[in-house]
Amino acid sequence: AMEECPAVVLAHGLLGGRNIPGTPLKYFRGIQQDLESAGYAVFCTEVPPTSTVQVRADALCQQIAQWPHRGGRRVTVIAHSMGGLDARYAVSKL
Repeated sequence: AMEECPAVVLAHGLLGGRNIPGTPLKYFRGIQQDLESAGYAVFCTEVPPTSTVQVRADALCQQIAQWPHRGGRRVTVIAHSMGGLDARYAVSKL
């Protein structure tokens, strides 16, 4: 069941989102599908692309808390660039 598999959150960098702005390309091209195929529950977040780390980290926390498939589980965050700063701020300050 979805609640029994490991939970992974994808956090994009500056100017990112679920898609690369102005293109039909996914920011984490193929990564979500590959992880899901390997048995992970994956959630791709989308925070304000040019906001401060504090604002982005808060949005990241809110989205993880509201993820319906999380089921209270701990999550592993895979982040790119500024998404890593967002995740570190969220873990240490929020």
